[in-house]
Amino acid sequence: MLDALIAVEDDAEKLASLALGHLRVKIPQLRPALEGKVRDHHRFLIQRLLLQPSGSRKGNEKVRLRK
Repeated sequence: MLDALIAVEDDAEKLASLALGHLRVKIPQLRPALEGKVRDHHRFLIQRLLLQPSGSRKGNEKVRLRK
């Protein structure tokens, strides 16, 4: 779902359909939560977080420099 957001998918129905596991039963609640404005800045931050190893502080400098 996050990869789809980064790839500029903005259709809440399509995004909700990507839910896995226990979230599948919550698709009706996911749809309204996924309707919104995800901008390039949000996509950048999501991508940085996904690339960052857990607990790592590397990459935070790029986020600061992007301002």
